Amino acid sequence: MSRLFADLFFPQYDRIIYSDVDVVFLGDVSQAWTMQTEKSCHVAGIKHLLGSHVMTQEQTAITNSGFLIMNLKQIREDQMGKQWREVMKTNQQGWYDQDIINFCCQSSIGLLPLRFNVCQIDYNFKGSFRTDIYSSKEIEESMKYPVMIHYITGDKPWNTFFSQKQKLWLKELKDTGLVWKFIFRFPNYFLKWLLNKPRFLKKIRRKYFSR
Repeated sequence: MSRLFADLFFPQYDRIIYSDVDVVFLGDVSQAWTMQTEKSCHVAGIKHLLGSHVMTQEQTAITNSGFLIMNLKQIREDQMGKQWREVMKTNQQGWYDQDIINFCCQSSIGLLPLRFNVCQIDYNFKGSFRTDIYSSKEIEESMKYPVMIHYITGDKPWNTFFSQKQKLWLKELKDTGLVWKFIFRFPNYFLKWLLNKPRFLKKIRRKYFSR
């Protein structure tokens, strides 16, 4: 929920780039800084892609809050941050931060090029999407040359085997020099992931332990 307090955390800035931590950067994110969006926009981000069985339209598509340009000046002027935190406090729907931003802002969210926030699960669709938001050419180029890969869902490259785009994350891990530290901790990460998968555990129990 920390991004809902950005206007308070960074009073000295008019704009910031926000990013989730479950990502790998493959290009220059500063390109997004110079993108022109309407001054009245509170945030700018990319829209979620859906598979070819669903037609994704800009008016109803959810903005993924994993990478945002946040217009803190406008957020303060319109007291949008205060609205976010009010919804958070009185949250009856169980919404998370992404839901709150989408609900409160709606018409004041700018659109960034897809390449700045490509989700790893998008590669499961093999480029088969129906959308009027991004052209087929932009989708293809973004997935081929992403600026950022975002590991959404609970299946992260550090807690599962053979997840999408895991090699990219492992390459970055190697460059940090923390490979052995990760290897020793992986069993704990994997166990936590496993305990959050009750259906998977039931299948294992039925297959191997039921009579």
